[in-house]
This record gives sequence, C-alpha cells and structure tokens, in this order.
Amino acid sequence: MDKEKAYKLLEVFGNPKVRIKNTVLTFARQQKSDISEIEQMGVTDLIEEWKGLVCMNYIIGQVSLNEIQRIRLVELEMIERKVDRKKMGQWFDKTNKEYKNKGE
Repeated sequence: MDKEKAYKLLEVFGNPKVRIKNTVLTFARQQKSDISEIEQMGVTDLIEEWKGLVCMNYIIGQVSLNEIQRIRLVELEMIERKVDRKKMGQWFDKTNKEYKNKGE
C-alpha cells in the first residue's frame, strides 16, 4: 500500500470528538493498525471487504465515515496489488441495479 497516501487519508478524516458534560465521545476512524490489517489480507478477503463496505455505504445508503475511510484504504491496497478495478465496477453496477429494481 502507498503508505504516504494511506497516512494522508487518516489525517484528512481526522479524529473528531464531542464533549457532553463529563463525557467525551470520539467518532470511529481508521488507524495505523487498520492499515497493517488491510495489508495482511489476501486478495479474496480484500475484494469481499470492499464489496461489503461498498454495498452498505453506497448501494443501501447507510453511510459511515469510518467505513468510507476504510473503503479508500482497501482500494489503495487493491491498486497496489493490481486487482482488476473494471470487474469491481461491473460488480457495483450490477449489484446497484439489482438493489434499485427490488425497491420498485
């Protein structure tokens, strides 16, 4: 994985916190340990991870900034390993169309 781009993704998404009285809520974000975990995944696991996250966040629409950040990190690793992005795009288009047709 391109570590410079990966660390930039961690920085850009930040680590927002909200204080409510004596409680500090920290919003979930990916960390350096998540980068290492992604790098250890096999290609099949990377693809399945990407599909699951993309399905929830882009097709179904239950958006999580933490998961969008993870999608980007997984995509960086997939680029590094030269995973066929055309096939991934075809999967997305087909799955998105099927999901939208179920709602009609």
